[in-house]
Amino acid sequence: SALKSPASGSKATKEELSNFVAALISLAALQVGTNPDRSIDEICLAARTCLNKALSIMVASDFINGVLSMMESGDQLVQSGALNLLGERLSQVTQKTRQTVVPTIVKIMGFIRGLLTSQVNEGLTRAGYKALRSIGLSMCPGEESGLTEAVPFMLISIRGRATATVALSALSTLPTKIGPRIIPYFRDIITEIVALIREDASAITEDAYAVLHGLLISIPTFWGAREVTQIITLYVDHCVSTSNSASPAMLSLVKALAKRAPSNVLLPALIDLWTSFTASLRTERFVPYFDILARTLRSAARPAILEHLRSLFKVFLEAFDLAPVSDSESRVILAFQELVIKLNEAAFRPLFRRLYDWAFANDSDDSSKKKKITFCHVYIALLDFFKGLMNPYMSFLLTPFVETLKSYATGASDNQILWDGVVETLTKSFSCDDGAFWRDDRLRQIASPLIHQIPVCIKSPTESKSALQNSLVALMECITDDMLLKSINLDILMHTRSEDVRQRILALTCSTKLWHAHGGKLLGFAAETSTFIVECAEDENDMVVRESFKLKDAVENVAGSINSLS
Repeated sequence: SALKSPASGSKATKEELSNFVAALISLAALQVGTNPDRSIDEICLAARTCLNKALSIMVASDFINGVLSMMESGDQLVQSGALNLLGERLSQVTQKTRQTVVPTIVKIMGFIRGLLTSQVNEGLTRAGYKALRSIGLSMCPGEESGLTEAVPFMLISIRGRATATVALSALSTLPTKIGPRIIPYFRDIITEIVALIREDASAITEDAYAVLHGLLISIPTFWGAREVTQIITLYVDHCVSTSNSASPAMLSLVKALAKRAPSNVLLPALIDLWTSFTASLRTERFVPYFDILARTLRSAARPAILEHLRSLFKVFLEAFDLAPVSDSESRVILAFQELVIKLNEAAFRPLFRRLYDWAFANDSDDSSKKKKITFCHVYIALLDFFKGLMNPYMSFLLTPFVETLKSYATGASDNQILWDGVVETLTKSFSCDDGAFWRDDRLRQIASPLIHQIPVCIKSPTESKSALQNSLVALMECITDDMLLKSINLDILMHTRSEDVRQRILALTCSTKLWHAHGGKLLGFAAETSTFIVECAEDENDMVVRESFKLKDAVENVAGSINSLS
């Protein structure tokens, strides 16, 4: 039960209680089962029972004063038991009583520091740290200095490893409690804890991460390049060793670093680290590196980003060059998106132009296809986030995309991933357009090259056929000119006269999908469409015939019976 503070007894009673508890501790501390005389075991167990009952009715202040008396006794067995009891029961003391015993707690901490200095035995050291943890958790004004003076001993124990776990447990309570008082030690703390985690992260308790997290919360402005670099490299190496499955504690630490550490320290540190990563060409480090960069950019102030914009963009261009088209590339793109979110039009437009030149300026380069693929993936991500705000930048891409589609139609290009990227970019751009960019004159430029992908798609995976159909549907959604609608309808249907049965089937499928989606716009072209339906209904291939019936149903859903039109 909780320790309470009724009216305290006389001085003699306090001394007697202290002596009584000390005697019980001496008996209770005996190890059960190690003595051949079973009666000693019984005495030990009885002492523990008596001790628990005595403490349950003992006045809180008397208990703490009793602990001090036991520390003064010099009996190591009693001291160890008293400190363990303090560690277990101090949290049960009411806040009001806790404040009244501050002078006594300060004296007890003095004894603990003395024991930590002499390193009498490991058990006593562990008991001391247990008590310090409990004091730290319930710290009251006036105890800050005593706790601060214990920090060097904690560092020694962490460095020595034998009692590192209990030392970390005590230290984890201090950063947010003593605040700036820990500044003289915080660099050494970071170095020692990072080294400890690197040795065997699986064996380290959450307290190690709690100390680092507490330092970020309590004194974020004192973190310098050396300190943040240690945490970044720790996180990157941790992710590499765990196949990017960061522990919750590590992830929480990195989130705190990105939010709390000064942006003007964190960004240059990340930029400098990138150079060492690229020198080793270890692309497996890209995912965790750009994960923490994305978090940093999300939390960073805009002026700090603008100050380092040139260097940051250089990092991204190099990453786009090096990252394989995989999870690595997607993480780089997510981080780049966080950068773009922080930029206004004046800052972003020059970057986009440089990114465009990087991807499209040199077609003779062997890596040009990879660059164009990456550019498409970047643009798609930006379209997903910014929607129509990205469409004005399609003015850079219209001509290159038209030429790229023509090269596939003629057989000069065959890279499937690039084709997918171009078509998906166009589809998303059509879908989020508000009429400001995709006017009919521009739609006319792209419509024919897009339709001429029908022969290309018959040699491609099924997903490509669906992608083309979706793109044509999105294209038609933007069109307001009847002549362009008529041209698109006829251009698609002309492919039903191809000698390749696959091409005839795909053309009918595309036309069917357009009639289902935009039958109202195509209503005026039912008669010319029925001519092709009749031709295909007489085709020698059964699949073509079936597709023609599907197209007929789609047209008749809008125009009624078309039997009289053909």
